[in-house]
Amino acid sequence: MLRRSINAKLVETEKQIMALLDRVVEATSKAVVNRYESRIAELERETLILHEKLATEATPSDTQRDKFDCRMCGLYVWFLKNKL
Repeated sequence: MLRRSINAKLVETEKQIMALLDRVVEATSKAVVNRYESRIAELERETLILHEKLATEATPSDTQRDKFDCRMCGLYVWFLKNKL
């Protein structure tokens, strides 16, 4: 997933959680409250997963950049050795 779509999904999930919390306050049936609470728990797990995806998404590009930098340094050293 792209970073932007993950952020959009996070915002949408937070909105859903807030709406369900409002419904919990207004609900009178214990069964309905329990169902809302279980749905809120599902959405909170989903937000944790999305936060993990955001955290891990940044890592590969940094790693790729480091590998590229190492290759360029190696190429530069090779060039200097063979040039002289």
